[in-house]
Amino acid sequence: MLALVGCALLACAAQGQVDTPDKSNKNDRWVAVSGLPQGIIRAIRQGPDGYLWIATMDGLARYDGVRMQVFNRGNTPGFVANRLESLYVAPNTDLWMNTESGRVIHGSAGRFRTLTADDGIAQPHVHGLTGDGSGDVRILIDGVIYERKAGGTRFEKLASAPPGLFFRPLIWNPIGFWAQDGDRVIVSRFEQTDTVHLPASVGKSLLWNLALAADGTYWLELENGKRYHADSSGALTPAGDATHPTSEKYKLADGSEWDLNIESRLTRTMRVADLPEPISILQIYRDHEGTAWLGTNGYGLFHLHHPFIHTVSSAQGLAGPTIYPILQDQAGAIWIGAWPGGLSRYVHGTVTNYDVRDGLPNPLVTAIAEDAGGTLWVGTHGGLVVHKGNKFVPANVLLPPKGTVQVITQTRDGTMWFGTTQGLASWKDGVSRILTTNDGLQTNDVRALLEDRAGNLWIGGYGGLTRRSGDKFARWTDANGLPSENIRALYEDPDGALWVGTYDNGLGWFRDGVWKSIRSLDGLANDGVFQILNDTHGNLWMSSNRGIYRVKKTNLDDFVHGRTAAVSSVTYGVADGMASAECDGGLSPAGMRAHDGTLWFPTQNGVAIFDPVAAPALPPPPPVLIDSVTVNGQIVDPASGIKVPSGRSNVEISYTAPNFVNAAQIQFRYRVAGLDTEWTDAGRRRTAYITHLPPGNYVFQVKAGDSDGRWNDAIQSFPIQVSAPFYLTWWFLGSLVFLAFGAIQFTASYRVRRAERDRAAQRAFSMQLISSQEGERKRIAAELHDSIGQRLVVMKNLALFFLRGVEKSGHKPEQLENIEEISTQAGMAIDETRAISYNLRPFHLDRLGLTKAVEALVRTTAKAAGMDYDAEIDDIDHDFDDEMQMNFYRIVQEALNNVVKHAQASRVSVQVKRAGQQVVMTVHDNGMGLASRKSPAGAQSGFGLTGMTERASLLQGTLTVQGDPQGGTSVRLTAPIEKDGMDVEDTDRPRG
Repeated sequence: MLALVGCALLACAAQGQVDTPDKSNKNDRWVAVSGLPQGIIRAIRQGPDGYLWIATMDGLARYDGVRMQVFNRGNTPGFVANRLESLYVAPNTDLWMNTESGRVIHGSAGRFRTLTADDGIAQPHVHGLTGDGSGDVRILIDGVIYERKAGGTRFEKLASAPPGLFFRPLIWNPIGFWAQDGDRVIVSRFEQTDTVHLPASVGKSLLWNLALAADGTYWLELENGKRYHADSSGALTPAGDATHPTSEKYKLADGSEWDLNIESRLTRTMRVADLPEPISILQIYRDHEGTAWLGTNGYGLFHLHHPFIHTVSSAQGLAGPTIYPILQDQAGAIWIGAWPGGLSRYVHGTVTNYDVRDGLPNPLVTAIAEDAGGTLWVGTHGGLVVHKGNKFVPANVLLPPKGTVQVITQTRDGTMWFGTTQGLASWKDGVSRILTTNDGLQTNDVRALLEDRAGNLWIGGYGGLTRRSGDKFARWTDANGLPSENIRALYEDPDGALWVGTYDNGLGWFRDGVWKSIRSLDGLANDGVFQILNDTHGNLWMSSNRGIYRVKKTNLDDFVHGRTAAVSSVTYGVADGMASAECDGGLSPAGMRAHDGTLWFPTQNGVAIFDPVAAPALPPPPPVLIDSVTVNGQIVDPASGIKVPSGRSNVEISYTAPNFVNAAQIQFRYRVAGLDTEWTDAGRRRTAYITHLPPGNYVFQVKAGDSDGRWNDAIQSFPIQVSAPFYLTWWFLGSLVFLAFGAIQFTASYRVRRAERDRAAQRAFSMQLISSQEGERKRIAAELHDSIGQRLVVMKNLALFFLRGVEKSGHKPEQLENIEEISTQAGMAIDETRAISYNLRPFHLDRLGLTKAVEALVRTTAKAAGMDYDAEIDDIDHDFDDEMQMNFYRIVQEALNNVVKHAQASRVSVQVKRAGQQVVMTVHDNGMGLASRKSPAGAQSGFGLTGMTERASLLQGTLTVQGDPQGGTSVRLTAPIEKDGMDVEDTDRPRG
């Protein structure tokens, strides 16, 4: 970094107060290697969205505080040339530029085009461009002013401009054009037209150039080199010439100021300490935050701001540039170990240096301490000394052989402790003692010592941590909770917790036997903690190789107790005034808080000094802007939403938050609403990678926050629509549903048809089986009736005949009895044969018809069982074919048999009714009821309830068996009429 104005020597009061200059400035410098396309800066402007735009002689650059993006002819369609002369950013963020070749480039919504005659520019002779706060744009074409109103489409000649004059652009602050009219100079600006009268001594001398300063005054230079300054009233005063340069004081928004030399051709220059010659300033621009940007003629871009941190180094008289231990004594003097020159004493603005000539064993100072009596102890690479008078004398302390003292402290009992590279030494009342790992230390390389409130001595170093309580030792390494075995700092907070700073793995917290680690992954600015200092506002300040950073103590407590998932750090470095961001540590004290509250940290280039109370407040977090969006590698415009094709959905979203104060510490959070419920902490990363989004509609949201944990409520968002693959589209799914429904219908229909076929086949089989059974029964019945029955009749008749013959012949009575017995038995056999034949095939069915057969069945069964009965039977002779008549008959027969065998009934009622196209048969008894008797299905009947059900199925009817609440059972058969029978009048008398 280059100091624009050298820092004055820092003075120190008796208390250690640092007397720092108020008007010094620091800068960030951008050159081509850092991303700027070229070192000649022709214009600097900031858009309403916060981006800083820089016009160079090799393209346009956009800066957000962290990243620089370049637009030029090679990478941006519509860019006709790279050598830019001027730049204007409109309120709607449109960009207007003119090139050295006389062309005008217009940029809008990320697209650029070069204007033509259609836009009112007939010839490419534009050599001046400016705009105002409303979006109006003016250009110069061959010295004539043209204007395009905001929202217009063409440039038109400005009627209000004085005719006949040749205008040229103002320099320094190019917000208008000027032309000379004799002894007058006309300045045409948007809001006003100024007239500057040249003095009589000048006459009508030609004006070379006219500049507008930041304070609104004009600077003029004639062709003869004489310069004049016009004050606010327009009065001209001479301001030097080519051989007598003058200067201008330029004030920043914070009140600081610096001098600019005004040289030939109204060139402004300034001298930079680190450059051999003055640099030429082409542009000075103040951004929205009030900081200044300098565009130079070949040296790039400088960012100026008031420094927060000041440095005392060898430039101010210290013995060397590299600082290690630093201490303020009780009198207020600051003692600084400055390598390689020795020890420096800084007091009352005066530096006194000590080296080997003053008694130091070695100029490399490694430790400094002051005991309770005010004696200063100094460790070096050559031994230990104490300060007496104005000299240093060897200390009468026994140290480990070849041990270099790295830390010194005194405990409350008056013992002096010396941590060395070879162990720990103690000294009290002239008695020395040495402790090593053999005595219980975890490491011999001791770099940090701390006596806690309980009187325990904590010993840290490269190798681990030890706690000495009396003569007992407790040890910790990374194997039992210590964040790292490379310890550089120890600090006990007011709550009694121990904080351990490590070289390479962040911060450790220890209390009541519990360890917690806080690292950069958890939000710590760096994994190096070389020193830990507190301030009066509840912050802990830590040093590292990457600068100084602070964390709120409450934030750390919340983290270690699990109340928050991360910590927030604020980092300070070169941009804040440090001459070097690389702090030094490992030798004690590696930083201290002075009596006045200022913090002093050793670095590789002097001591960094700052007042925590005066630390600049962080500006509010800026709103987020979407930089670019790519979908599967293709850049897309998020303005109207992002449509992601089906399949692999890789979305890369680049976002930013333009900011030029602590820009690198801006943090981001994002989420995909519709997919994420929680925010993703992106830290300082400015790109979100979203992969494999499921089909659906989402909203990407991102917001910015600062390192203190404040978040901007403004959320930048845009919709994302992920198309479904064809197999998840409604039409495809609908087709699948339709096909599935069709398949189900087909399968169901097929199964129904198959079931119907099976049922038909089963029915046909059952019919065939029953028909076969009935045929066999009919044959057997016929044989019984016609063969056996006839033979039995013959036997009976023969017996009767023989019996009459015996009676006539006069045989003995016992012979008569035998013949009578034969006749009786033959008669009984005939009756049984006829009954069996009737059961097998009732002859009434074939001879008299179904109706008579059912009537006979009811009458015969009731009579045989000794039951009363009633029967109401319609004529159904012609309602069923022959086979179905037998099935109907068998159902009635089995129902009656079940009544006789199981019901214990005294009465039975049978009804057979024709109802439309149905025949309804009901058999009801007054017996014991269905629940109190053995199931008919289990009865030993001819075919049982199963047979009845099967025959009902063959009739295509339904059979129900139901018990009555009052007792008894009803068997009901409903069967369709299968053939057109004779109509039976409703008035037909029932048969019974």
